[in-house]
Amino acid sequence: MAMVKHWWRFFPLWYHEPSLASRDAGLWRQEELVNAAYALIGTLAGVNRLYFARFEFKRQRAFFEKMAVAPPRFADRLETLFTLPPAEAIAELGSLILETQAIVQRELPDVDVTLRRPPGGAQVAAWE
Repeated sequence: MAMVKHWWRFFPLWYHEPSLASRDAGLWRQEELVNAAYALIGTLAGVNRLYFARFEFKRQRAFFEKMAVAPPRFADRLETLFTLPPAEAIAELGSLILETQAIVQRELPDVDVTLRRPPGGAQVAAWE
């Protein structure tokens, strides 16, 4: 439970997606995708009662195979976050977050996994 609480935090890229292209912030967007990927892994590791430390994470496919509970095709979908076009990657991230949220709510109902700005909600207007 403590691991889930520790890792459940996401910068709402989906909220800012319309303005990201005009800001020429590709490197920052990739960094936030990496941070979100680690947060998903850490959260799901907590649900599955697996040890996870970002600084020593390796053999990721073998690690994901140990997860009894995860979104469908988690490993493949997580890896595509870094190859999809930006808007598609952000949408896929949102889907993974919502699916993981539902898993946590089902498996650990006492853990608060609310999102201040959930995927699929309002977005800021694009910069001109």
